[in-house]
Amino acid sequence: MKIKRVSLSVLLIACVLLLSGCFYLRLNKVKGQIAEFDRYFEIKEGKVFSLVAKEPVLYSEDIVRIMKTQPSGQHKEGEILFYDYVLEKQYPSEKNEAGDYDIRVRFVFTENKLGETRIDKRFFTILPRNIFIAILKAFGSAKVDRKNRRVSGGHGVAGEIHLPDANEVQLLLGKPYTKEDFVYTYKYLRKTPEISSENDNAYLPAVFTFDKHGKFLKCRSEFLGGPFELDTTSIPAAMGQSEPVDSNSIDPL
Repeated sequence: MKIKRVSLSVLLIACVLLLSGCFYLRLNKVKGQIAEFDRYFEIKEGKVFSLVAKEPVLYSEDIVRIMKTQPSGQHKEGEILFYDYVLEKQYPSEKNEAGDYDIRVRFVFTENKLGETRIDKRFFTILPRNIFIAILKAFGSAKVDRKNRRVSGGHGVAGEIHLPDANEVQLLLGKPYTKEDFVYTYKYLRKTPEISSENDNAYLPAVFTFDKHGKFLKCRSEFLGGPFELDTTSIPAAMGQSEPVDSNSIDPL
């Protein structure tokens, strides 16, 4: 009987490791697809930025694992499953502006496989669209280490980007949490069933620094799961400026 218990324990451990390994195998497959981005993915842009997977690989449980938390909300429409992750804008006291300035990402699953990711365009005020795409494509040259259960970054080029001025940041994100001279700080809370707004460590900041004319100098945020900073002093002037995002072009997901 004792031997049977040990055998059962070993079998359970082996199953857990196998399932974990399958997750990294799927990540590795997505990595290969991203290396041939135009073949396996399509970008659709209108009122919402949408990334469509032509040959879906990831499951809904994989997204929870990648995001490190359950979605803010989920619902089904027929066979389509929607996971919504919401970054809820915070205020020093009571909300003091009209409108909804939360930032949303929606994952759309068909037969439990991720077919589409819809991203609120407000997100690209904090992380310019072309840099986001470059980071995404860099995953195609990243290393998926199944043995050590980790992914190391690859390389990407941002290309031409748009850097919002102070007026545009406020147009898209609303009033800052704090405003000190030319530094605007916004605070967000990743809205999930597990996290309480009373936990200060749950806040995700986005800090913009402008010159006296309102021209963008730098932005620092933690939206990507760790510190991210964009500084204009490190961007070649030749990259130029793309067209700004119009707040009227933003639609709920």
